[in-house]
Amino acid sequence: MSRRKFAQIKIFAIGLIIVAALVLLAPEVAYARLPSSYVDKVQEAGYEWWSDILALSEVKSTVDGWFENDAMYDFSSLEPVVIAVIDSGIDAEHDLFSGDKEKTDESAGEFDVLLRDNDGNVVGRNTVQNDRNVSDVAKDGHGTHVAGIAATLIHSLGLEKYIKIMPVRAGTSDVGGGASFAVADVKEGIEFALEHGADVVNMSIESTSSDFDIVSDEWAKSAIFVAAAGNGRSIFGSRQGYDSAYRKCYPAASENVIGVMNISNERDEDGGLKLSASSNYGDAYDLCAPGSDFFGAAKGAESDYVSKSGTSMAAPVVAFASALALLKFRASEAATHVSKSVEEVKEIVKFSYSSSITKNDRKLKVLDMAWLADARDDIYAKVDVLSGKEKQHLGDVSPVKLKLNVLPATLYEKGRVEWALNDPDGECAGEGFEFTFTPENAVADIVVYARWTPDTDEEERKVVASRTVVVRYVEFTQGNVDRLKLGIRGEGGEVLTSVPFDKKEGYVLTFEGADNFDPDIAKGIRWYANGKQIGTGKQVVFKPDGGGKYEIYVSVNGISSGKCVVEFKADKTLAYVAYALIAASVLIVIILVIVRVYGSFRAKKSNVNKK
Repeated sequence: MSRRKFAQIKIFAIGLIIVAALVLLAPEVAYARLPSSYVDKVQEAGYEWWSDILALSEVKSTVDGWFENDAMYDFSSLEPVVIAVIDSGIDAEHDLFSGDKEKTDESAGEFDVLLRDNDGNVVGRNTVQNDRNVSDVAKDGHGTHVAGIAATLIHSLGLEKYIKIMPVRAGTSDVGGGASFAVADVKEGIEFALEHGADVVNMSIESTSSDFDIVSDEWAKSAIFVAAAGNGRSIFGSRQGYDSAYRKCYPAASENVIGVMNISNERDEDGGLKLSASSNYGDAYDLCAPGSDFFGAAKGAESDYVSKSGTSMAAPVVAFASALALLKFRASEAATHVSKSVEEVKEIVKFSYSSSITKNDRKLKVLDMAWLADARDDIYAKVDVLSGKEKQHLGDVSPVKLKLNVLPATLYEKGRVEWALNDPDGECAGEGFEFTFTPENAVADIVVYARWTPDTDEEERKVVASRTVVVRYVEFTQGNVDRLKLGIRGEGGEVLTSVPFDKKEGYVLTFEGADNFDPDIAKGIRWYANGKQIGTGKQVVFKPDGGGKYEIYVSVNGISSGKCVVEFKADKTLAYVAYALIAASVLIVIILVIVRVYGSFRAKKSNVNKK
């Protein structure tokens, strides 16, 4: 062997040793391992629309950081955080629960997310038949799908070792293909879950009966309870959610439960998040999370997936977020010896929002899992919108009423709050825990800061929170284009639909609020009169061929407005004079004829008399 060849092999070997050393000495990091069947059929097919809403990549980065920060977090001796799923049971053989079937014997069970005893049996309970058979009784696989959503999130963050699922079957099959639940069976399921170490209890069940208001204060000290807000009622073939002011669903509306509403996979006209039409909503519930068109485990098909929608699918997202928070604070306690109770963590989960969805004037908080993963203080503050719109448009700006919300809640209205615009250290624009301001009618992002000095026994500290109110150009949506008032610009700038016709002059066609639209996009507006294009832009000069009515409409980016009838009235003064002259001439002719006839008649009569 040549020396050169030997040197190359030597360098390659040294490189392998260095790589191996880096791997062995690297800090323990949570690596994601989704089943290959899920990756192929769901992830690569682009069905994880909810991933961006949950900022899953950001959450993953934060979670990985926990495992690299030995000074703040110690995971070495932690028991897994357990999510009990009280539902119709599960299909435990599905890939999402047991992991890939292609695993080698050495890795078997490494990616299993089910809680098991020392003999490898699933820790679970069937409270209907009082046995350990937790197989899914619902024909539609409701429980399998619900638990599968929690499993998906566990895999996505690589936390199979640290968060486990405990299935509890408390339902019976119903004629609709789902499951029905008796209060006694659900209560027994909760008792079993708590006795066997559940830290979070998910209940994707709903009832308008207060008999399901069953979570006691004592239970709430042991675990975080999460429940689905429910899916309203069917009206003319579509489901419409209830406002909790008129009808509540339990256990989600219970004081000791985090009630979860369902975010739609569709967006509103402004591109913002939208609540699913079927989701119940209101002040009785706490957070909104993705739950529409959610692909999850399919019952009876180990490697297949099915899409389901409803608050049942949103609840396990918040249940997982609760488990994530408990895991973080327990690892922090192990490293720093500073603890938080289950009740304190529950309040932090409820406080984990940064935006809201408006539904019938209700401000509904949206789960911010990235904020929750990063939260580690003992005092928190957020700026809530009490009334008004966070996103406004030119020509329609209105007051926004804000409120500083704080945690612990006992500190509310204690201490001093100053408000400032666009600069956290800027001039004080108002004081108090509530503040109202009206943005200027100009395109801008207005960051409203609240500077809070809490009234505590500790040395003086300042907590700063903010909310951004934006003013934008009016967007060319179908709804906005349909509402355009087209016409002729008058001398005072008003829009008219009827003017006198003048052959010599052109007329400026425009629409109300033309300056409120993005000028770059407005360049592409096409104007039509009686089906013929007459110009482009926010306004055009139109010279009609003659007086009369013209159908005017505009089109932009493939969106057309409704037709507006504009009338150009001809000046009829000369016509009236002509008509008058003609009438006078006719009258004179008639008179002359009468006079002549009369004269002729008199002449004939005179001749007769002479004879």
